[in-house]
Amino acid sequence: MKTRCDRCSEPAVLFQRYSGRYLCAAHLAEDIISRVKRTIRAQGGLGRKNRFVLIPGGDAFILLVYLFGQITGMRPDTRVVILNTGGYVPELSVLTALLPPGVRVQVQDIPPEKTGEVIQAHQADRILSAESLEESAALVLGAILTGNSSSLVSPPVHHEYVHLFPLREIPEEEIDLLVSYYALPGAVQEKKEPSSARLLLDALVRKHPSVPFSVIRYADRLQNCMNQQQP
Repeated sequence: MKTRCDRCSEPAVLFQRYSGRYLCAAHLAEDIISRVKRTIRAQGGLGRKNRFVLIPGGDAFILLVYLFGQITGMRPDTRVVILNTGGYVPELSVLTALLPPGVRVQVQDIPPEKTGEVIQAHQADRILSAESLEESAALVLGAILTGNSSSLVSPPVHHEYVHLFPLREIPEEEIDLLVSYYALPGAVQEKKEPSSARLLLDALVRKHPSVPFSVIRYADRLQNCMNQQQP
């Protein structure tokens, strides 16, 4: 079995089944950051404002915060608001340490239904969530299995903000490897029981590793059809 990276001579940490490549930790990190940037651009970019809202949730949130800091860099007067709607939120000191110096971070406790109001109050035009590839695909698959595909699409609505899902195409295994590579704090949340849709997705992935990508593309195509039908 091959143990070397396809892009250098370093030991491989992962065989990326859906791409057929062996990657070392450094080249896996480079690959993930490149794909995260591409996803952000496709979803509307980070905008020109320096106010951002991040929604905690999932084991990938710590990585989202770190990569957000790496991608935005030293953008002047950057302010980040972490919205706590009742779940686990890392300590403020942990979050601050993940971001470049000078970034101001605030954690605000709010009920979920007040999210839109808080975003407007902070004059942010970008909101970021940390859904992984599997989490995104399981939501789509669950809607299909329950006969609720209509929930996957919605009429275009004008918001003052754009909702970004930068990790939407990153598998959880790769997220875990990148957290380890950057020596980021691990998640301390209790693991939830997987849904029936997630169990089915995991079973399909064992034989067909590209299934999660196909599932989220299906949802994207439905939304595109909806958008094209609007006057």
